[in-house]
Amino acid sequence: MKQGIYQGLITHNRTSPSKNKFSYRYAMLFLDLDKIKETFDHSWLWSLDRYNLGSFFQKDYFRKTKNLKADLIHHLEKEKITGIDQIFILTTPRFFGFCYNPVSFYYCFNSGQLITIISDIHNTPWNERFAYTHVCKSNTGTHGFKFHKQFHVSPFMPMNIDYDWKFTSPSDVIVISMDNNYDDHKIFNATLKLKRKAITGIRLNLLLLTYPLSPINTVIKIYWNALKLWVKRTPFYSHPKN
Repeated sequence: MKQGIYQGLITHNRTSPSKNKFSYRYAMLFLDLDKIKETFDHSWLWSLDRYNLGSFFQKDYFRKTKNLKADLIHHLEKEKITGIDQIFILTTPRFFGFCYNPVSFYYCFNSGQLITIISDIHNTPWNERFAYTHVCKSNTGTHGFKFHKQFHVSPFMPMNIDYDWKFTSPSDVIVISMDNNYDDHKIFNATLKLKRKAITGIRLNLLLLTYPLSPINTVIKIYWNALKLWVKRTPFYSHPKN
């Protein structure tokens, strides 16, 4: 399994009860959690667990500590999943000190075989996190998971949702498709299609120039499209805790 810079397109398509579709260019890093420091050694503009123009802070993820891999393995062991020896993260790190990911993905391997994928969800504006653990039951190129929604993400989406998510095994192309089904009808899809380039110092630096405001742009798009849904009188759902 190879690390890489993955670039491509994110598409959101809501079909009911209001229609709203948008897409944008995006870039993510696919990093071996055991090799991040040596990977960033290719460029003096990037650092692990310290501030730089580009940086990866382990405390930005999952349980928010400084040993991300250990936290993930501990989480998997509580789920009765053992033997994980290699974990890759697919995420957008900090650009110029700012980090925001609606979701980051962890691909967990045992001796080169993909065992589990973890979807680490971060909601806005509540700043809460929730992890869905997906067990890969075959060695096929695409892994499908159907499960019920457990975590409030958007005020324009009810909790009574069934998810149908599909992941390709990471290779030169990564595709992730997430369907939201309500009353047996698909009402929303988010699809991520990315192509890999090898990580080099030059490409890491170009990433800062090409997507300098990527995390901020993600937040702006979330609120802008929320406003469009509000204008269209899309039903509003309060946080279940309220």
